[in-house]
Amino acid sequence: MAFKKAGSVSFLRVLVPVLVVILAGGIVVGGWFFYNGRKSNSSSFSGGAGSVSNNAKEPKILNTTQINKDLTLNLPSDDDEGLSIPVKLVSASRLDSIQVNGQPYSKSKGQTYLQLELEYTNATLYEVKPNSNNYVRLVDDQDRLFAPDFFNSQAVAPAEATIFDQVAFLVTDDQTHFKLRIGQVGDSAYETVEFDLN
Repeated sequence: MAFKKAGSVSFLRVLVPVLVVILAGGIVVGGWFFYNGRKSNSSSFSGGAGSVSNNAKEPKILNTTQINKDLTLNLPSDDDEGLSIPVKLVSASRLDSIQVNGQPYSKSKGQTYLQLELEYTNATLYEVKPNSNNYVRLVDDQDRLFAPDFFNSQAVAPAEATIFDQVAFLVTDDQTHFKLRIGQVGDSAYETVEFDLN
């Protein structure tokens, strides 16, 4: 004679739909995090100041000039001698818009963005963090120094590798001559670069 445990069939009828609902909810929530995580990785810059606009559009390059100026950058290090690495100011571009963490930033009328592309060459056997925000300054006609408005705060040059990095400044539409100071803040061994960009 076969015996059947009381209530086992009704318990399974309740348990199976509950498990299906929990599994479906997990898939939906996981998919949302995956989608938004991928979307936020498409940024041009990871740091900056300004207000976010919801009118997303790809930045348009209005003009570019090739500079290809080779410089040497003194970086702070743990020993007393410091560390010097080659850096090249590759180009300067004027953009009509800019994105930070995948979101466009709004600007005032009569302004554009000056974006600089830098190339760092790390010949050492350990990684270097060349935070361009600390090494590049825009100099105005009164010799005031301005730090980049937009920069990548996570730039890392692995051992024996070359990387590219960008910084950007808000500038007026009518400014065509630019002067930069490149070097470690507080280091007298900085270099000045001047160029024209319409």
